[in-house]
Amino acid sequence: MGGGCRALGISAARAGVGVTLNASAGDASANYLFQLEARLKSFFSDQSQGFDIPPAVLYRLEGFIEAGVVSGFVTKIEMRDRLIAFAEHYTGADSAMVYRSDDRIILHVCMPEAPVYPST
Repeated sequence: MGGGCRALGISAARAGVGVTLNASAGDASANYLFQLEARLKSFFSDQSQGFDIPPAVLYRLEGFIEAGVVSGFVTKIEMRDRLIAFAEHYTGADSAMVYRSDDRIILHVCMPEAPVYPST
């Protein structure tokens, strides 16, 4: 890897025994928001295409969102507005209404029900 690596947009370089982070608060915020947009796009795009969302992906993204709120990279109001916008764009007005009517910052899986055929 050549002495450095990238993890969530924060540059880390090995220095002796520990690891030093080389990112300003502005860089970290911009990198977080870039990663957030990419992850939300993937989450909502996959739903709109009918793909299953594994629980690990759902919970990891919710944790990432919570970390951003706690760290001050995004406010709860900004996050809620983002979720509504993505839901409306990718999965429609009904899905966006679910986010509008829920004050919590959680992800909803809004996928069409699979057809069920009775067996004989």
